[in-house]
Amino acid sequence: MNADIKNAATIFARAGYAMNDNFMAYGLLGYTWAKGTVGVPGLGSESRDLSGGTIGLGAEYKLNSNWSTYGEYTYTDFGTVKDTDGLLKTTLGQAKLGINYRF
Repeated sequence: MNADIKNAATIFARAGYAMNDNFMAYGLLGYTWAKGTVGVPGLGSESRDLSGGTIGLGAEYKLNSNWSTYGEYTYTDFGTVKDTDGLLKTTLGQAKLGINYRF
């Protein structure tokens, strides 16, 4: 049995500590909703709605007054997928790198 996550949306709150004027470390806590496909190889698959709590850690570095860059890791535990008799638990780990521009 396996699950493929097709689409995901997360809402979260982020809180951090500014180490200096340019660097901030932070944690985040939120909730994620996703569409998944659950299947057994050779027997077909079905779509499922998945949801679960999300936690993460990250850091942001201010390059100048408008630009910053960040990296973070988030982990979501969707728990046991419905109608799998407890046989399938789904989790999602994401590593992100990005650039922010502030107006």
